[in-house]
Amino acid sequence: MHVITGEQCIRGVLRVKGMLEVILNSEDRFTLSLMDAYVQALDKNSTASAMSLARLALPKPACQLITFAQQPSEDDLMVKPVEIPSVVYTAYFAIQGVVRVGGVEHLADMLDGVRGYFFPVFSPRLYPLVPMWAVIPKQSAVVLVNKHHVRMLHEAAP
Repeated sequence: MHVITGEQCIRGVLRVKGMLEVILNSEDRFTLSLMDAYVQALDKNSTASAMSLARLALPKPACQLITFAQQPSEDDLMVKPVEIPSVVYTAYFAIQGVVRVGGVEHLADMLDGVRGYFFPVFSPRLYPLVPMWAVIPKQSAVVLVNKHHVRMLHEAAP
């Protein structure tokens, strides 16, 4: 998995006990714990360009995106029933994929229903909006987007 913050791309192993979405969105847990982490700066001019760490704690509010090469189970993500092809924008990426919603008529209302920090985008393609020095995965099984870092979102052509 990769975690993208405002300054770094961090590849590592996330250790969770219990349901993934509950751990990620719990207000009781402020940090994520990554093992065997490799940290790369997003900007080539950063003085902290790259480092390897056995263990790393990341505050969840700092995490903009979390990518997974293999899709977690639907139970882990509490998948909603309605699929909407979408594009989600953060300061650094456009993420094109499928947002799954439940109980809302429009994608624009979806963010109001997200509890906690993250919502999943399935079958995503990541398009950097600024030059990146770090190696960023262009595709993954699912990307979890921190709703606090969303700049805009819209429905995409199917």
